[in-house]
Amino acid sequence: MAKQIISDIIKKKVEEKPQALQLKIKTKLPRLKILSGVFIAIVFVFSFFLLTIFFSSAVVKITPRQESVNVSFNFDAFRDSSASNLPAQAGLPFETMQLEYEQSKEIEATGFIADGQKASGIIAVYNAYSSKSQKLVSQTRFEAPGGKIYRIHEAITVPANGSVEAKVFADKSGPEYNIGFIDFTIPGFKGTQNYEKIYGRSKTEITGGFSGGTTIVSDDDIRKAKDILEPAIENYLKENIAKQKPEGFLLYPNAIKINFSDNLVKAENKFILQKKGMGTGFLIKKTDISKEVVKRYFGEGNFNIRAEGIENAEFKLTDNNENNTKISFNLGGKIKFVWEVDRNLLFDDLIVAEKNNYEDVFKKYPDIREAEIVFKPFWWHKVPKNKENIHLEEIIKE
Repeated sequence: MAKQIISDIIKKKVEEKPQALQLKIKTKLPRLKILSGVFIAIVFVFSFFLLTIFFSSAVVKITPRQESVNVSFNFDAFRDSSASNLPAQAGLPFETMQLEYEQSKEIEATGFIADGQKASGIIAVYNAYSSKSQKLVSQTRFEAPGGKIYRIHEAITVPANGSVEAKVFADKSGPEYNIGFIDFTIPGFKGTQNYEKIYGRSKTEITGGFSGGTTIVSDDDIRKAKDILEPAIENYLKENIAKQKPEGFLLYPNAIKINFSDNLVKAENKFILQKKGMGTGFLIKKTDISKEVVKRYFGEGNFNIRAEGIENAEFKLTDNNENNTKISFNLGGKIKFVWEVDRNLLFDDLIVAEKNNYEDVFKKYPDIREAEIVFKPFWWHKVPKNKENIHLEEIIKE
């Protein structure tokens, strides 16, 4: 074994690297930074809390008491400026909408007459009396300036201080009875006040009069043309009157009455049937008819009930007077009565209630059969203090 000399020992010690000095330094955050972090966290949580309260909402879903029944009631309704102030037994108020539409169709003449034809046309008969209607019988004479006589073939009633249209026919055949727009007197009223108060005025020219044999339009030709024109006019009037219905009013399909008038004119070698329709829609406020149906079914009383789906009831117009100031109708079918809940009172009770006591609030309302509250956000189960953030949803069963 070789002996180590002192120089070898010193050399090895010099070559060995000294170990690095490891220092453990513990840092300590300043107290101000800690307090700042805590403050920011508190502000964040508080802001989040306030925003949750501010933007929270609730949907209150209720299933109210409801009952379906079959009804059939007869009503009288009146159109008058003071109709809404009429006593209950006087009837319902209503309003009217009117629209006019005209179409024409060329007709192939297949008939023949040998002794000429009488001129005809439409006149308006006016009654200047303000308190008495006037009935005119069939064959009532109307006299044109110059003495020519025309007659109505159907009885009419002229309303007080109003007018009605009628078709007149010349007393004799011949082209001399073809006239333009003029006024007529009624010879039968000569010597009475009616002679000045009741008169006629042309609505169309009076045409079609001629002498001798000629081809004419037969009644069958006219009927076929009417069968084409009338449904088209009726559909147009019903569709367009319904489009103009004001908000809050009901206009039942059968609450539109259409009066037709026609005029046959000859143009060169052809005949044209001009068909005019006047549609009158009878409008009733939804709230008015709902209250009346409830009253008819439950009797007099302070009921907080509405007739749901009243717009789907079956309406049948049974009568209306000449100037459409009174109508009678039947309303029937299945009606659903719904017991209404005072939403403001319900919301007040829910707002002040503890979140675990909402079920007790609903128990105070016997007309609520089922209830549920949907909160937003879903983790916030407290009804908002602001009523604008509370929404009521009624569930009506089929």
